[in-house]
Amino acid sequence: MTTMTSMSEPIALLSLRNICKTYTIKKGLFNKKKLELKAVKDINLDIYPGETIGLVGESGCGKSTLGKIICGLEKPTNGQIFWQGRKLSWPRKFSPQDMQMIFQDPFSSLNPRQKIKDIIAEPLKINLSAGGRTRKQIHNRVLELANQVGLSPEHLNRYPHEFSGGQRQRVAIARAISLSPRLIVCDEAVSALDVSVQAQILELLKKLQEEANLTYLFISHDLAVVKYLCQRIAVMYLGELIEITSRNELSSPKHPYTQALIKAIPIPDPENKPDRIIPGTELPSPINPPTGCAFHTRCPQKMDICMHKKPSWVTISQSHKVRCFLYQNNTSTKS
Repeated sequence: MTTMTSMSEPIALLSLRNICKTYTIKKGLFNKKKLELKAVKDINLDIYPGETIGLVGESGCGKSTLGKIICGLEKPTNGQIFWQGRKLSWPRKFSPQDMQMIFQDPFSSLNPRQKIKDIIAEPLKINLSAGGRTRKQIHNRVLELANQVGLSPEHLNRYPHEFSGGQRQRVAIARAISLSPRLIVCDEAVSALDVSVQAQILELLKKLQEEANLTYLFISHDLAVVKYLCQRIAVMYLGELIEITSRNELSSPKHPYTQALIKAIPIPDPENKPDRIIPGTELPSPINPPTGCAFHTRCPQKMDICMHKKPSWVTISQSHKVRCFLYQNNTSTKS
């Protein structure tokens, strides 16, 4: 068993090292032509106990793929994953009490033929190693979970189609926390909900985190939501991390892509309409990505070097680093 240790930093709950995911796509006559789609490229990220880290970027940038890799639903092509300093092998060998996932669509992620009480109880029945419970104990635990997420006992005998999107997501959250996991991956967990309902679910997630010392990886394309909920934010573009910063320093983004995302955040002012279009061309294809910096085809500040060479990480502060040639000569570089 490989162990990752550090004398200067606390041990992360989860560490990703050089994680890559490549899909082979067959095209042409008799599917003879094979193309490689690089969905995730050399991701290095540490998630620490009790924090909420946001993973933000446009649709198709590889966020959900990375979330599935973390939860063991996808096998990485390359790289290593560490849980509390211990290397995880494949197939993934960890307890369901370690991590769980909340999916984007609360309707398709719930079994329409099961009652709510059975949906919430299913992890408790399957994972007897979580503490072999009697039928009465499982029933009491389901009542407790329903109360935690704001559902009443009469809701438990209903089916998912009888609920609103927000209520269904509460059911999904109750199921996810039923085994008291350490880490929860929230994959666009509020993007399918109305804005007012989004706020309620976000407050619920914050309350549950305080009560159970949960750790969240919150995946979203909405930077405003991520900024509200998360202590740290990782920005992803075309399968790569390009900036990692704290919530406080997000107000001074360094990468041109992050700056464009910030400008696109809607504000409640009819006289001040944000620019929702990122400058440059459309998002490049991950099958044929640009050379050099992946963002150079859309970057208003690109230089010649951006088209030929990939930037290394530059440390802006203790909690802020960026991959951009605009800062290579201004601060210390870190590969």
